[in-house]
Amino acid sequence: MPAFFELADNAAQNGRRTLLIEDGGYVAPVLHGACVAGQSVADVLGAHRLSSSDTRPVEDALRASNFVGSVEHTRNGYQRLVEVEAEHGSYAFPSFSIAISKHKIETESSEVAVSILLAIESILIADGKILSRRRPLVLGSRGAIGSRVCRLLRGRLTPTRVLGVDLVAEAPDAHPDVDVETTRYGDLSAEDRAAVDLVIGITGDSVLGGSEIEEWLLEGTAPELLLASGSTKTVEFACLARWLDELLGQEAPTIDGRPVQARHEELVDPQTERVYGDRWCFEIQNANGGVRQRSIVFAARMTPVNFLFYGVPTEMIDEVLAELLSTSLGLLQHGPSAGPGLYAVDREIDAWGRALRAT
Repeated sequence: MPAFFELADNAAQNGRRTLLIEDGGYVAPVLHGACVAGQSVADVLGAHRLSSSDTRPVEDALRASNFVGSVEHTRNGYQRLVEVEAEHGSYAFPSFSIAISKHKIETESSEVAVSILLAIESILIADGKILSRRRPLVLGSRGAIGSRVCRLLRGRLTPTRVLGVDLVAEAPDAHPDVDVETTRYGDLSAEDRAAVDLVIGITGDSVLGGSEIEEWLLEGTAPELLLASGSTKTVEFACLARWLDELLGQEAPTIDGRPVQARHEELVDPQTERVYGDRWCFEIQNANGGVRQRSIVFAARMTPVNFLFYGVPTEMIDEVLAELLSTSLGLLQHGPSAGPGLYAVDREIDAWGRALRAT
């Protein structure tokens, strides 16, 4: 945020225009809200625990910098912009987005899904395992990428058994490529939750918490659970990371009152010696004196799993960036006439920022 205001001030001093291009919606939604609410630059920076003596209203600071508007790349960022109107009732400047364009939804998402599964399979093979025998759960099974991951899994598993969780899931078994789908993880049957040994998170949020992972450690039927993030964010399993830190921070760690020991080791590719993830091995004392052993693997150390390898190939990314560039140029040309609002490519505007005719 400070970098943006520094850039805006530099533009104001040099008589240039300011254009914000985002990959995740971290700044533009804040600017919209600040302008509508009449907040100052100091107010905005203070909310981020940064001190500032700049008492100018954000709206005045943007006007002085010849601020044109913002362009958003991702679906999560687009959703944050959608929420601006719900929270504040209006927008302060034009925000263009390619997040739900036909190219992003229909073309890029398919290639992202492929890259995610290729990465997961490479990790499994390095650990001597087979993708086709996994019992997967896809978090975000109705999303553009998640639905395609489910479709690819359906053709790979033997026997087929794909579970899905998505907030917009209408009813169990309604997804054509998912055997069981619910709106909440807890709505899956205890049997299905226990059988899962691969979780692919593609939500941009942290869905699973400590209670869910503790249940799996106590009731899971597979010896190991692989967690892989298919999101562009690093927060898919943030709650689990905090749970693990809290568990390890206990003087005498317990799960459901049972003493537990946790041991860490790296998951290393035997050929390249690259680290593919972190494995945590748990030994849980049973009431009868026995020991229950289970392991959890965080693929790519909780970062996006396909980034561990090649991500989405350049051939596809170049096309996406070309659309992002054309839309940015379109905002420079058509933003003033569009006025404040949220404009999505292939919904309200074309890839050059020109208004689409209402049908």
